[in-house]
Amino acid sequence: MSQMSDTEIWNGQVQAKNRVEGSYIESYSCNCYTSCSGSGKNQTCSEHCSTCYRDHYTVKWYLNSTIGEIGIDSKDWTSRAVYLLPDPSTYTKAFVGEACSQEHEFDNYVRAVPASLFGAVSQMTQQKFATKIPPYPHVQNIYHIIRVLDVGSKMNPTTLDNLNFQLNQSLTKLGAEKQVNIILIVTGILDPQYRYAVENNWLGGKKNDVVIFLGTPDGVKIQWVDVMTWALNKGNGQFRSELKDNINDLGEINPDKLVPVIHDTVEKRFTRPHMKDFEYLKKEIVPPTWVIILAFILSIAGSLGLSLVFYRMETRY
Repeated sequence: MSQMSDTEIWNGQVQAKNRVEGSYIESYSCNCYTSCSGSGKNQTCSEHCSTCYRDHYTVKWYLNSTIGEIGIDSKDWTSRAVYLLPDPSTYTKAFVGEACSQEHEFDNYVRAVPASLFGAVSQMTQQKFATKIPPYPHVQNIYHIIRVLDVGSKMNPTTLDNLNFQLNQSLTKLGAEKQVNIILIVTGILDPQYRYAVENNWLGGKKNDVVIFLGTPDGVKIQWVDVMTWALNKGNGQFRSELKDNINDLGEINPDKLVPVIHDTVEKRFTRPHMKDFEYLKKEIVPPTWVIILAFILSIAGSLGLSLVFYRMETRY
């Protein structure tokens, strides 16, 4: 189970902001004392307590979204002064319609048996790009994500930020409708083999990912495009090639044109694969050596311990 445990990114939009004030009564033991009776080895003691009560005052900040409730912060004090606390900055900046993302746990059979689908990349390719592979993006600051990754490109930082914003906003509805997560890697690496080094390192990404690679020599002109996704079944085999062709036809990286092309192609062609399609990999999962050794040690220790317990019980009774 630990080998299969993984997370994927769900995307949606904020629907409402909530600040909820509440209170409750807590019971606790108080005025405790100990009384004893008897003497010597026959003496027995017991503790006696009264039950007291105290008021608690709470404030909870959270967002309602198309991907569920997103907790921002909460406070629990024994003073009403908690109601005077200002709203957290993350809550204050949030707005209805804003893009939001959350990490969702799932069982990933591919992660447990990576050699079955990956590992075909040459050792030379892996070593060549080893220091140029970005970490897989994760949710930051509770519900935000940077999905445009800059790997040595010469793209203007403002353009990068604009791309990230527009992609996030495109997923406010598309994320829920198609259950998709889009990641864009913009790189100055002009060797298309770079894509395979990232795929090998990321184990192909997650089942709902569409990872787009843009190779650009100057941050504007598109020299090569590739797409990494699991969505190659379910009758959408044209998705990857069509998305590549549509982006290539643009010729240049212009957020106002690029994001709509990605959005429209994903909306038209993408179908998220289900993990049950990869369930056959369960048969190939082999526990790591340390688990086998630990199980061996625990089985021996458990047997010896139980034998000792049974021996003492038999001797005593």
